[in-house]
Amino acid sequence: MPLDLVIRSHRTVLAAVLLAAMPGAFAQSATTLEAIAGGTTTPTSESAATPAAVVPPLADTPPATAAPEATAAPETAASPEPAPIANKQTIQNEEAPPSTAAIDKERSRREGIAVAARLSTLGFGVELIKGINKRLNLRAQGNFFDISKDIDEDDINYDAKLKLKTFGLLADFHPFAGGFRITAGGYSNGNKVGLKATCKTECEVGDLTIADDPNNPDDARLFGGVKFSSFSPYVGMGFGNAMRGWPIHFGLDVGVLLQGSPKFNLGAAGSARVTDENGNTTTQNLSASPEVQDALRKEEVSAEDDAKDFKYYPVINFTIGYRFHF
Repeated sequence: MPLDLVIRSHRTVLAAVLLAAMPGAFAQSATTLEAIAGGTTTPTSESAATPAAVVPPLADTPPATAAPEATAAPETAASPEPAPIANKQTIQNEEAPPSTAAIDKERSRREGIAVAARLSTLGFGVELIKGINKRLNLRAQGNFFDISKDIDEDDINYDAKLKLKTFGLLADFHPFAGGFRITAGGYSNGNKVGLKATCKTECEVGDLTIADDPNNPDDARLFGGVKFSSFSPYVGMGFGNAMRGWPIHFGLDVGVLLQGSPKFNLGAAGSARVTDENGNTTTQNLSASPEVQDALRKEEVSAEDDAKDFKYYPVINFTIGYRFHF
């Protein structure tokens, strides 16, 4: 085979291989090689002297394509991340922590104690107030009052003594956590009334008439006493809260003491002339006379019936005091 033909065939194979492998990138080169294969270009002496390498046919391999170069994005300065925004609903539902003032007030209720002076229909007194919470206070108090008075009526001299002595424990409920309060509790009730009577000429005890004994003038004596239930419940309402507001506090109460019906105890002593309902007169020792003692028992029942409405004792109270902090 002529050398010229061999060279042409090799060039043709090489052009086909290059064209199949790189059709897009080397289209221009393939066209040139075909022109060479067609003999349009005269080979140089160097290429003519060196025979071209024989390239074996390639297996069925998909044509390789050049990956496009990635374009680098321009670098930008990193911006600071925005602060997280709290959920508004969470903020609304979350309780604010108690203020220092609120904490101090609550501690004052628990740890403070108030002292007050009282002026009431139970007498003069003092009380201590202790706060349990913002709606409940406890009060412990004592009341005292004594009075004596001499009364002359219908030729009878009366020596009357009124003695008031109560000790109470009360609970004040403040439904609105303010000044208004509803109070309930009880008292140890030592209130009593004492009475002594001296007959100047004569006294009447039921159906009996008691007169002085000429041999022992002014010796005949009548006496008595009134007592109440030893424990008396109390209910009432008022205004004032010693454990809130200014340390100096005022209070007003209106209520009723359920002291029960009064119990009378009447007696007689001394020597006297006693005249019965039939007009019979005898000199008797009043303390030992069955007739006189029976008449006194009847007088007790009559007096208790007349005084049964006094089982409700009205209480009006005014206080002024000061609260201490510990």
